[in-house]
Amino acid sequence: MNTLKKKTLKGFSLMESMIAMFIFSMIMVVVTGFFSKFIFVGKNAQQLQQNLEDTQFAMNRVAKVLRTSVIINPSSNNANHPRVRVFDYSQNKCIEYEFSGNSFLEKISGNASSTGDPKAWCAGLSSASLSSGSLIQYPRGVAIDGKFSIVPSTATQAGRVLMNVEMTRGNHSVTAQTSMSLRNFTAIYP
Repeated sequence: MNTLKKKTLKGFSLMESMIAMFIFSMIMVVVTGFFSKFIFVGKNAQQLQQNLEDTQFAMNRVAKVLRTSVIINPSSNNANHPRVRVFDYSQNKCIEYEFSGNSFLEKISGNASSTGDPKAWCAGLSSASLSSGSLIQYPRGVAIDGKFSIVPSTATQAGRVLMNVEMTRGNHSVTAQTSMSLRNFTAIYP
């Protein structure tokens, strides 16, 4: 008679399997948390980059107008100003740029009359008489703070404007800055 030897197969017990599954689950939770954090940071950076590109486009547009303009207000360079008013000789219009809340505003007048001093006409306009539009309207959660530092033109020297814009989204902040020289319109149009 043959006696069959009982073979015992080694395997994992139920307790070992449960511990292994628990450890694997914890590792997956941590890895998933890292990936979701990376995706969130990536989306936030992408949105901030898009906002920065929009801001640079608006700043270039403002710089183009300022180059063909004379500064009306503010007339001093003692501080940083959230708004600037200019008379644009190329468009024959009074234009005001202002940082307000989460917007970068452009306020434009109608054409200047052909009689009289256009700079005095522009200086005499109230902000309410200018038609307002947004160069950029940022979404909720994005704050913008901008300033204009101005050195006005004199009879012998063209002025310059430094525009500084800081955008904040959550804990992240980006600064864009540009400087432009003004044409010496005080010598051309005294």
